[in-house]
Amino acid sequence: MPWYSANYTKEYDRAKAALAQSGFDAGFARLSAGLGKAMGTAGFEAAGAASFDELRTWLSTPRAGDPPSASEATRLLDAVGATPAMTAAERQRAAAVKMLRHTYLVRQRGGQSTWMLSLPDAFTDWPEAALAGITADAAKTLLRSSNEHFSGVDLKNLSDGMQDSLRWAQKALFVLGQLNGSGQGKADAMTLVRRWFAEPGTSDADVAAAGATLMRGFKTISAALNRNQVVLTDFVPLRAAPAGSDEEGFLDSEAFVFALQARERLDVVYIERDFFRPGGTVAGKGNWARILVHEMSHLVVGTTDVPAGADSRYAWYGIAPNPNFTAAKALTNADNWAFFAADCAGALSPGERAAALVVR
Repeated sequence: MPWYSANYTKEYDRAKAALAQSGFDAGFARLSAGLGKAMGTAGFEAAGAASFDELRTWLSTPRAGDPPSASEATRLLDAVGATPAMTAAERQRAAAVKMLRHTYLVRQRGGQSTWMLSLPDAFTDWPEAALAGITADAAKTLLRSSNEHFSGVDLKNLSDGMQDSLRWAQKALFVLGQLNGSGQGKADAMTLVRRWFAEPGTSDADVAAAGATLMRGFKTISAALNRNQVVLTDFVPLRAAPAGSDEEGFLDSEAFVFALQARERLDVVYIERDFFRPGGTVAGKGNWARILVHEMSHLVVGTTDVPAGADSRYAWYGIAPNPNFTAAKALTNADNWAFFAADCAGALSPGERAAALVVR
């Protein structure tokens, strides 16, 4: 089975099914039922977010009569009715509770919610698979792990990045709307669209046609960021990717999604190693917003990463339209969409803009 078939949505469905099992401790049954209700068919229900906080409190609070060795992990095992040998069903329930214990609602705005799974670094597979193939003692050790993959600062900054990406998409829509006007507003909008999506000599009619395509796309992106649910996580099975493998290439990316025919039922953006590394064309939270617009354009519009030699047309390589990178290709390239949105929002410095607009 290829690595990419083990996506987050499948683990979500397994966790939801495990919560419907019998076998939970009577004292935990009410909370497990609440967690199950918070997991809808289309994803987490923001109205049920309190259940996740209650779970963390329940697991971290000592019980009367707890032995000195009691811990969050032993309380989790008690909650799922685990026996010393840990049956397959008990492991499934434990995996579900462990996953939800590290799941957070990081942003809610109207009908849009952003959730994050920050599974401890000791996991090198999704919880159900990780717990299924090891001894009971090793499973208990894994359940004790607490070093979450993303820090509290990461959670906040990613929440801010989601908010900024929506603002950028909305600014892009405002600029694109100006194309239907007149005067300086239309001229400025034409300049922005030409900058990222037109070669020298491209006609005004072709620029307007590109603007119409962008308008449709950014309406879709804005709707997804404004009304849908998005889950942020890393692709946990890639943590064990062998050095030099194709899989490690995804691990060393900033982020990726499964789009078009491979799109998951849930909207999931996988945040990987390079997301937080300095040195990109845009720095800090501006870069995180840029990555999120980039990935959402893949997810809901179907943009690509246009090949460029041994790599792709990312800003660090150069994404200025030219005879080697035509206007038609620029209009399909995710980083052109992201940098156009950033430019519309006034989020690029002159140096950042110039670095991206290298002709190659």
